[in-house]
Amino acid sequence: MKDFFPKTLHSLHIFEEDEVLYAADLEKARIVELSVVMAEMLKFVETQNDQEIQRTLGNSYTDEDILEAFERFAALEAQGLLFNHGEGLRTNFVTEQQQRKLLVAIPGIAVDSFFDIETLSAGTNMALSHMFHHLINDADLYFAGNQNRRLAECMYEVNMNVRDFNRLSRRISETYFGILTLHQEHERWLFPLYTENELPPILVQCHAPRGHGGGAINSLLRHYAAMRDCDGFTAPSDYVREFYADYVWDPSFFNTLPNGVDSKLFRPLDKTAAKREVAEAVGDARIETMPTVGYLSRVQSEKGASVYLKLAELNPHLLFLIAGPGLGRYASRQLPDNLVYVVTYPHFFLKVCGERFLV
Repeated sequence: MKDFFPKTLHSLHIFEEDEVLYAADLEKARIVELSVVMAEMLKFVETQNDQEIQRTLGNSYTDEDILEAFERFAALEAQGLLFNHGEGLRTNFVTEQQQRKLLVAIPGIAVDSFFDIETLSAGTNMALSHMFHHLINDADLYFAGNQNRRLAECMYEVNMNVRDFNRLSRRISETYFGILTLHQEHERWLFPLYTENELPPILVQCHAPRGHGGGAINSLLRHYAAMRDCDGFTAPSDYVREFYADYVWDPSFFNTLPNGVDSKLFRPLDKTAAKREVAEAVGDARIETMPTVGYLSRVQSEKGASVYLKLAELNPHLLFLIAGPGLGRYASRQLPDNLVYVVTYPHFFLKVCGERFLV
């Protein structure tokens, strides 16, 4: 389990009243009651981790009292009290380059996942991962997360929750030239931010302009209605702007940012060698000789999986190859003999599958 400490403290004033200890959080104008253990622990929380603090205080206090103090501090931090949670934005890191700083806020997706593409299955997340690695040519990226650390060249995580954005609007504006986020129709945290005039422009990436029973359209229109003049959407094709032009007053809020293709990874290969590599990996010699129809996606109805399986049943003279993360509910069905599942292979292997597909 990750250590809770060390953490940077707010400016505090410790005082005693009627034999009870208190901490005045000068940055939040709040007073917090402290136990004796908590007051003693505050002397070490900026320089020691959890285990070191337990050893330091272990001779004076019981383990139960120390653990209770940890729990109390965690509860106070969740309220934004006592500990730094984004206030030191300008001094957390010495960056490699003097580039502009872009704040990336995508709640619900672990920051580390963007740096190991082999762990990603959703196409949106893969596109984001590749985009981040190209954005560092023009900006330093700071991901809102749970700690302050360097992730990779020109990429950092900052200890700041999206719930802090309103409170830190001025400091965010002084530090970052923009906020990049992802449209997710179930999220509501963005709406209050559109009322903060001090925040820099918010750019919302839209990878699913419709679908989900109308949820995507309704959500996008709510965002559009709430946005400031400086905010906007990006989408991978002009279709999104053209589609929403029928629903919004100003379609210029929708900006096309097409997905690129990694020409080093996805380059022409020798067809025979590609067939052989896939056949050996899957253990099906038919792949070397039969015409193949490919499917690269999550195996879900909304992705056309039902149609694909039906096509396989209707065309037994063709081989249908699925390369994706799991068969989902179709795993319990009787699949046609000419349908081959490649299971989840590393993403570099998918390009070989792509070379094998004729359709």
